[in-house]
Amino acid sequence: MILAAFLYLSSLFAMRATIFFTTFGYRLLFPFTCLILFGLVLKLISRLKNSNNNSENKFMTIFIFIILFSFSLNVIYKQINYENNNYFYEKNRILLKYKDVKPGTAIVFGERQLDYLRIDLIPIKPFYKPLFSKVENKEDFLNRVSKFQSIYFNSIEYCTKPYKKTISQDRPINCISTIGKYHHFDLELVKYINDKRN
Repeated sequence: MILAAFLYLSSLFAMRATIFFTTFGYRLLFPFTCLILFGLVLKLISRLKNSNNNSENKFMTIFIFIILFSFSLNVIYKQINYENNNYFYEKNRILLKYKDVKPGTAIVFGERQLDYLRIDLIPIKPFYKPLFSKVENKEDFLNRVSKFQSIYFNSIEYCTKPYKKTISQDRPINCISTIGKYHHFDLELVKYINDKRN
């Protein structure tokens, strides 16, 4: 498991060297830390079984307890008792928001969760740098979405620090960064979308 964790981390570094994506945050590093955690627990349990030293056994038992307590508190308990927007709150909010929207509608700046909560809707964003090679202007974007019979315009949510809406204090997945190196959109198009929002 520990080897798998370092292979995962190496692949992240390799991808980051070839393509741009946001900084290494909780969402990207959690699989690495989780694999390390479980690898250490399994290693300690195997040493515990093979050890005859009583004081070493006590130390490893306490260490395993601390690891499991930390994981339970930071991953499981916080997710269930988080007072702001936990997953279930966000899921219900999104389903309620789009309950009257017809299937096949293009959702401009639609939430990422629509990809699995409402697969009959089409979330769409203007092309932006650095994800695309060029920034899409208003005319090109309107030509692209003109094929849809119905279009739902969301208002654009901007990220503001400190990020308090998520348990990890990481940037929420549906907000747009005001830092151009992460999200660089055509400003005229952004103004148009905000003016047209439903």
